[in-house]
Amino acid sequence: MTLCYICLIMETLNTQTGSTKILPPSGGEDAPLVRQRGVLPSEREMKKAVYSKDSSYDGIFFVAVKTTNIFCRPSCPARKPMEKNITF
Repeated sequence: MTLCYICLIMETLNTQTGSTKILPPSGGEDAPLVRQRGVLPSEREMKKAVYSKDSSYDGIFFVAVKTTNIFCRPSCPARKPMEKNITF
């Protein structure tokens, strides 16, 4: 699997500028409920995070695209794949 090209560029820029894209949850009902090491959110919650490009889930899980062998962060700005082609 290969990291998404857009995310790879963003990670490089963040490293060069000292910025970070991993943000703490904003709170409220849409914030990630699970923050324990080794425990993932439900598949429904992860799909919602991917399709809403929720950056508060960055670092908690990655989404992989079966048809392209690319994986990416939930907040990736690239076009989102068809639901049947993603795995976590």
